[in-house]
Amino acid sequence: MKAAFPIGSAFLLCLACGGSPPPAEAPTGGGHPEPEAAGHGGHAELTGPLKDFHEVLKPLWHAEKGPKRADATCEKAKDLEAKAEATKDAELVSATKALSEACAKEGRPEFEERLVAVHERFHALAK
Repeated sequence: MKAAFPIGSAFLLCLACGGSPPPAEAPTGGGHPEPEAAGHGGHAELTGPLKDFHEVLKPLWHAEKGPKRADATCEKAKDLEAKAEATKDAELVSATKALSEACAKEGRPEFEERLVAVHERFHALAK
């Protein structure tokens, strides 16, 4: 009986000291790069119309994929279009219009593809 106590104590000690692995790092949302010291996601500090566009896009892009993100984005689609127009970038304007059109389609089958295109064009401009 005396031998069981030390073995049991040793077993508990082993569990307490190293029973669980270190936590894994969480992936970043939506394939977006981590913020860097000079700005967010590898781009310079934003100003003017591009900053205004980013303020609308950022929470939508970083939301969890799914129907809630699609609903929230589609509610802001016209705002994104207006902010894109203020940048005077024809490709961003075209991408946001295509996103609005995808939002209007039953079931929104092209939604994610169109949102990715908007995000990619934004990052091309932000570099």
